[in-house]
Parts: sequence; C-alpha cells; structure tokens
Amino acid sequence: MHRLRVLEQDIIQKMQVIISIGKLPIGIKRALIFLACNILDSEVYPDVLVLQPLIDFATECLWAEDSFIISDSLWAFASLFSNSKALPIVCKTPIFKQIIFYMKNYNNSIRRPALRCVGILSSGDDSLGVALIQLGVFEGLENILGSQSEKLIREACWAISNLLACGPTAIDICINKGILSHTRLLLKTSNKVIVKEAMWVLYNGLMLSNMRQLETLVNIGVIEDLSTLLKIEESTIQGNTLKMLLSILNRENIRKEMYEEILNQLQEHGGVEAIESLQMHKNEEINKMAVQFIKDHYRKESNSLLFDPPLFT
Repeated sequence: MHRLRVLEQDIIQKMQVIISIGKLPIGIKRALIFLACNILDSEVYPDVLVLQPLIDFATECLWAEDSFIISDSLWAFASLFSNSKALPIVCKTPIFKQIIFYMKNYNNSIRRPALRCVGILSSGDDSLGVALIQLGVFEGLENILGSQSEKLIREACWAISNLLACGPTAIDICINKGILSHTRLLLKTSNKVIVKEAMWVLYNGLMLSNMRQLETLVNIGVIEDLSTLLKIEESTIQGNTLKMLLSILNRENIRKEMYEEILNQLQEHGGVEAIESLQMHKNEEINKMAVQFIKDHYRKESNSLLFDPPLFT
C-alpha cells in the first residue's frame, strides 16, 4: 500500500511538470484528465495537499471545450466530492454553477457525471443541497426524467431523492415544477430498476412532507401509486411502501377527513387487498407491517375500513 501511494505521488509530480508547460494539445490534455480521474477514484488516496495540482487541473478542465475532457473532469469532481477532506477545497459556487449548467444543457455523457456530482453533494451536508437548490438545480430535471436513458433516469432520481431530504422548500419546488408528477409516471413503467429509484423519490417526498404538502400529494394521486407499488413482487418496494403508508396514517396531526380519504383511495385502487395478501409474505418485516396495518386501520370482521382508530377517539 505504501509503495502504491509513493508511486501515485510520483505520477502526480510528473503530471504537474507536464501541466505547468501551459497550453497542451487536446490528446495530451485528455490523457492527463483521464489519469487524474483514475487517481482521484482510487482506493489509495493521496493526501489532499498532494492532490492540489490535480484539483487545479480538474477545475481548469471543467471549462474546456472538448466533451471528453469535460466528462472526465466531472467524474474527477464526483470522486472529490466523496472525500470529506477534499470537500472544503472544491465546494465553490462557480464549480457548482458549471456542474448545474452541464446537467441542463449537454449530452448524456456529460449530464450523467454532472448528475452524479449533484447526487453526491446532496447526500451529505444539507447545506450543500440547499446551495444547489438556490442555484436552480431543479430546473431541467423534469426533462431528464423523460429521457430514454435508464442510467440517466437513475442518476436523476437518486439526485432528486437526496435533494428532497433538504427540507420542505425542496418538496414544494418538486411539486410546483411537476417533478413529483413526472416521477409518478416512472412508477408505471415495466422496468423494476427505474421503478425502485422513482420509489425513493416518492419515499422522501412523502416521509419528509409537512401536512399541507402531504394533502397536496394525496390530491394528485400518490395513494394510487402506493397501491400499485404494493402489488409489485419486490421486497424493497413493498416494504418501503408499507412504511410510507403506516407513517402518513399514524401522523398525530392528520385530519380525520384526510385519513378517510387516504383509506378510501387505498381501498378503491386495490391497496387494502394487496396489504391483506402481504400478511403471508415470507419477509418477516413486511409480514409484521401488513399485520399491523390491518390491525390498526381495518375492521376485518365487518370487512370495512376503520375510520375511527384510536387516533380519533
């Protein structure tokens, strides 16, 4: 390990000499940023001070005209954003603005690493997610969700779900810009990988919503979506859907009218029937949540929904 670290430091020093020459041919610049990207992504991570020349070079390449150089510089920053020691050095507004610009305006080979940067930044410190939101990161995300590229959609859903964790403002923006409505369309696709990623967007949107936002989401039809998710034979999807339902129905400040509306919609779209069948699920956690739902919210002896649970009595 020590030998590898010394080797990488030696490579970085030699790269620094080449970079210092000044204006480089495109081919050499491509090779250097590709090498820098791989060093930054390696497990044998040199000290941040040693990386400074690579950070400066990657920053310069972020404003290049060559798409290969831009793409590799974005992947380099994705690695840097994952490193807590490097984060304070690279978290700068001009860099954020350029990443968001590429996310909105360029081809998929550039958009994908730009989205990865957004997802990584918003998965840690909420203040970084808030900074991205203030710079307009949500603009253009709806178009990305309509892409034909599975990889791009997955990156976009991951970034959005992370951004939603930044608080009520993020949820309001996603509702108002139609991003959550577009996510609902993804839940209806036959691609389970995409459905699972879209489910996480809905999960954070519902679980972290305030009461006003929850009622808005119910009114645009998310209970139908949850009913559909319950019928998909995939434990992660079914388990998290049950968590969403139990969480929103057990809120202390839920209005009785809203509680009844949720249960009525669940019944109408086959959600209650699906939950009944999940009481026999082989996954113990899913089994317990389904049993708990029926116990708390359903009168089995009269085959009717329980509109007067302990919450309202």
